[in-house]
Parts: sequence; structure tokens; C-alpha cells
Amino acid sequence: PIADPIPYLTNQSQITITGKATPGAEVIPVVEIAGLGRFEQTHVFADANGNFTAVINLSGDGQKTLYFYTKNSSGAVSLSSSAQQVVILDQTPPSVPTVGSIDSPRREPNITIVGLAETGTTVHIKITRPISGNIEYTTEAANGIYSKDITLSDGDGTYQIVAWSQDDAGNLSSQTTPLQIVLDAVSQPPTVTLISPNGAEVIEANTYDIQWQANDT
Repeated sequence: PIADPIPYLTNQSQITITGKATPGAEVIPVVEIAGLGRFEQTHVFADANGNFTAVINLSGDGQKTLYFYTKNSSGAVSLSSSAQQVVILDQTPPSVPTVGSIDSPRREPNITIVGLAETGTTVHIKITRPISGNIEYTTEAANGIYSKDITLSDGDGTYQIVAWSQDDAGNLSSQTTPLQIVLDAVSQPPTVTLISPNGAEVIEANTYDIQWQANDT
């Protein structure tokens, strides 16, 4: 039999493989695990066009070698498999990335998110905006560090940032603790209100104290 190509790396403990064999032949999938031996999977039959579909159960992280043999109507089993494939099961999620601190409140909407993550993982960054809702970015972690330039595009308000990592097998880490950023880019200049002296007071001294109140909006 000939099996169609499968992903080399997966986080799925059960995979479906298709292929070609002699029409009507019984196909015997076998999983070989180093140090543990070979394990037959559920037998399937090729249809009238020679197509077959087999469900393979993988168990435990690590490399598996898949073989496919055929049995004809007389019960003879092929002695070799031309459909050998290697697959690695990886169900271990990457570690949670970090997100560096960002000045807040701030007037500048352009920020750079920098943090640490497992080398080779994809870092997902989700920004919850005050008006438009969620938007997601991705970047790669090279040498354990990632960086992404982002513009806080909704104007003034509170933004929330979370990040998580994804490895090549598709495993996802937990999300980081939300980081909140307040953008205050269009605030008005502070107003100053004179409290003392006021216009009704008569001042006879050469020196006196002035009191005022400032409000930053």
C-alpha cells in the first residue's frame, strides 16, 4: 500500500491516514514505538478504487514509525511496507511568555511589546480596545525574545494586552496576566483656579501667600 503524506509533527493523539492499495485488499496499519515494539491498529479495507482510510492511535509524546501491510483474499500478508511514515507526537504546551512593562497612562499611541518566550514558538498578542473590541497579532520568538510594534488605534481609553505561545505541533500555552494601558493622547491643558487672594480682598501687606488649584483633564 501507499499512504498519503502526513504531518511530521502533531499534537493529535488520533490521526487519520488515507492511501492506495489493491482494490478489496485488507490494510493492516502498524505503529512502532522505540523500545516498546509494534502495535497493530484496526484493520481496514481498500474500496473498489483502491482507496483506504485508517484511523491511527498514537500514545505518549515522542517519535512513532507507521507501517502499512496488506492481506489478500487468500490471507497472505505482504512482508514489507512501502508506506513507512514517521510522526512525532508532542502534546506538551510551551511555557507562558512574559510581557514587559509599558508606561501608562501615556500620550503616545505607538508601543512596542517585548517579552520572553520559548525559542521557535509563535507568540499571539491580543489587544482589547475600548471601542472596536479585540484584535490579534502574531510574531516569532527568536533566541527566546519577541518584539512587536503596535498602534493603539481606538484613541483615548483603556486597552488590555494578553499574550500566549504556540509551538510547531499546535500546542498553546496559558495566557499572560492582562496588562492594562491607558491612552490619554488628547487631554486638555490643566486649568488653574485662583483661590486666594480673590478680587474682593484688600491686601495691605507687602508680601502675601497665593493659593491656587490645578485640574488636569
